[in-house]
Amino acid sequence: MHSPNVHIQRRFALLLLLGGMCSVFIACQFAATPAEASYYERNPSWSPDGKSIAFECLVGPKDSDHARFDICTIGADGTGWKKLTVGQYDNKEPTWSPDGKLLAFISDRSGKPDVYIMRPSGIDLKRITTHGKIEFLSPLSWSPDSKFLVYEAWSEGLQIHKVDVQTYQDAQLTDSSQGNYNQTPRWSPDGRTIAFVSNRDANLEVYLMRPDGTGQENLTRDSADESEPAWSPNGTTLAFQRNQNGKSEIYIADLDRLDIKRSHLHRIADGISPIWSPNGVNIAFGSIRSAPAASGIFIIPAGHDANEVNVFNGATFFRLAWSPDNQRLAFTASEPTKSPLEDPFQIWVVNVDGSRLQRFTPTK
Repeated sequence: MHSPNVHIQRRFALLLLLGGMCSVFIACQFAATPAEASYYERNPSWSPDGKSIAFECLVGPKDSDHARFDICTIGADGTGWKKLTVGQYDNKEPTWSPDGKLLAFISDRSGKPDVYIMRPSGIDLKRITTHGKIEFLSPLSWSPDSKFLVYEAWSEGLQIHKVDVQTYQDAQLTDSSQGNYNQTPRWSPDGRTIAFVSNRDANLEVYLMRPDGTGQENLTRDSADESEPAWSPNGTTLAFQRNQNGKSEIYIADLDRLDIKRSHLHRIADGISPIWSPNGVNIAFGSIRSAPAASGIFIIPAGHDANEVNVFNGATFFRLAWSPDNQRLAFTASEPTKSPLEDPFQIWVVNVDGSRLQRFTPTK
């Protein structure tokens, strides 16, 4: 069994290995430079109404030891860049509530990382957890009714918690008797189930449980390492990443709610970090392949035995986010033709056919 630190290092390394840049066939466009630009942005989250993208931004002197991540937003047309948080704190992983009324994020402004919420304008900032044991590497997941959040926190290992955003009541849903590494909780669209990843059976596998933590069952049941569960919009199918013998693949599970053992698994592509389009028609994912030019962002129809379409390839990238209208993808990437060592990450947007590649958050 691997230690939690080994799993986290492996997971972060996968993010940094993803690749994609402008090809000669894609026209690159650039958004207007904001008055107060940052030099490093990552982890986009599209607002439910499609009008805005929230992300992490690093603002301040580039070589300063006091530079910290803030939460920023920008309009879906690439204008209206705003910094929502202030102070010498790290603010990370912005995630919109399904009703669009709140942004949840992780901040260490109290001295240790906890979950906070605020209005999209940056006002009414509230701390809703108080134990200071939040895991910074995973995005938060909202319940469909926008009343709860699930997240990872350290408690005799990495465990899953649920917090009520109105009462701040916090409940730990997994414990050390169920493995010392329970992570990546994802709420189903119907609100009845939470998918997550656990190492309780020695390797990483995808599990399902009820929102109160009961009924925890192993979905994948094999010797491979599974991660990154992603629900289809109708909640009947779960996509996930499967790693074995150095190979990463995307699988989907057709769920039988009456008997999890009857759920059927299908391989659909080589790749990592799948994410469904809001209409459930397509799945976007990243892929690292033997030929560097073949690595990048791909889209594949959700049906079995479908042909994939490459929409972005080249330099390092990670964290995909679909626009609500299913027409665009936002993601984190370096400037075209440059590596992350030469140029910090920025937020980019591309049409799903690979056209109109646009950098939304230019550097100073």
